[in-house]
Amino acid sequence: MNIEIKALSESLVPEFLSFFETTAFADNPDWSGCYCQFFYIPDHGLWIKRARYQNQRDTITRIRDDKMHGFLAFHNNIPIGFCNADMKSAYPRILAMDEIKEYSSPSTASIVCFIIAEEFRRQGVATRLLDAVCGHYSSMECDMLEAYPRKNAA
Repeated sequence: MNIEIKALSESLVPEFLSFFETTAFADNPDWSGCYCQFFYIPDHGLWIKRARYQNQRDTITRIRDDKMHGFLAFHNNIPIGFCNADMKSAYPRILAMDEIKEYSSPSTASIVCFIIAEEFRRQGVATRLLDAVCGHYSSMECDMLEAYPRKNAA
């Protein structure tokens, strides 16, 4: 399968939104309004009050202001996956978590989300995204890359 990985950028906002609004959560509609904003909102009480449109708006603003990073995976020019990754300091929710924040340095990068379209799972898309993240942050001389897996999270 031909997979192309592209760094998230302002020019990819339409593809990012299309992926989130049609494909990303087709099998998990409860998460469809997140737009990968969960780790940018430090307080869970504030998070659960947020509306889908607020997350969409904030995602667009963060991408355009170069304050949200990650990589999109494409197959035949159609987005099929996304990995949200940035410096740990970009994610207020992580910085507020005592059990996580104490184990970092200023040059720690974080992976907070992988989303792969259901029909493309278990075909190496996440691996290709992870390779892109690792290559990018190793070139920035990060001394650590963390991820925070959550299964069946609400």
